[in-house]
Amino acid sequence: MGKWLKIIVILLVLGAGGYVAYEQALKWHEKSLDGALIQAREKYRVEMDSRQERIDNLQEELELQKEAVLPKEKLEEVFGEKTGELVLQPAEKSCRELDRQVIEFFSYLDGKDYLKDLRSDQRAYPAFQMLVSQVSENLPLIQDEMKDPYSLMSNVAHFYRTLGKKNVRWIREVLEQENEIIEPVGALFFEWCLAGERCKEEGGQERPQLDVLYEYAAFFLNTLAGRSYMLRRDSKLRILTTYYCVLILDRANQQMLNRHGMDIRPHIDFSSYDIRAHRGLVSQKKYLDTLEGLREKYERNQNGEKP
Repeated sequence: MGKWLKIIVILLVLGAGGYVAYEQALKWHEKSLDGALIQAREKYRVEMDSRQERIDNLQEELELQKEAVLPKEKLEEVFGEKTGELVLQPAEKSCRELDRQVIEFFSYLDGKDYLKDLRSDQRAYPAFQMLVSQVSENLPLIQDEMKDPYSLMSNVAHFYRTLGKKNVRWIREVLEQENEIIEPVGALFFEWCLAGERCKEEGGQERPQLDVLYEYAAFFLNTLAGRSYMLRRDSKLRILTTYYCVLILDRANQQMLNRHGMDIRPHIDFSSYDIRAHRGLVSQKKYLDTLEGLREKYERNQNGEKP
């Protein structure tokens, strides 16, 4: 009897030990499954986040590709049936071609009824040359703008003082009426202005000097009067003017003409933000790519690297 009792006790102990081992194994298995599930869920979450980020980036890229379309008929009316598309070509144009396109634009303005009461008998291109001469000889205040109330008020009224009320109205009317083609015309005039040194040797039309363009870029970017003037303008005109002022400032840096010591980097960021937020620009992606190139260039310069 004692022998059987010992066997029963041993069997009970083994059974209890096996049950405990089974419970432990079951708990370990459940814990392993939970860990695997957590890892799988985390991997799935990371993958979904990555996919969503790629989707967001693709959507943003698609939005940038949804550029506004320029009216072909309008370009042909301004620059001629066979040459309207030449305005949009990114390749460097000859001095003769630049002069021809600029003169074509002003010839187009000569035929516009909305300017009849403002331009008297003078044709648009000679009037433009006169205005360029006036603003070149009478520069706005940059560093001395806040010297006293008179200096500030003088800066605020700079264009009225320099050009006269009638000419200011003339310019404003053109900007409002030709807003539809302001991008290609703005790009044309920017290229035409900066081709000054190159075209001077070829006997091209007189252009404003880079130091004059720099002063007006500084006026619009870095003075109270210039910024307040920009805020009163149409958003597309304001954004494009800011963008080209940044490019002029970069050119001034290249030629050591930044005499006011302006830091271009915050203006690159501001311009990029405004361009990205505006959905009515024809060449939005081109503008952003150009500004991104400038940002990288000045980051390399700040780190002491060669551009």
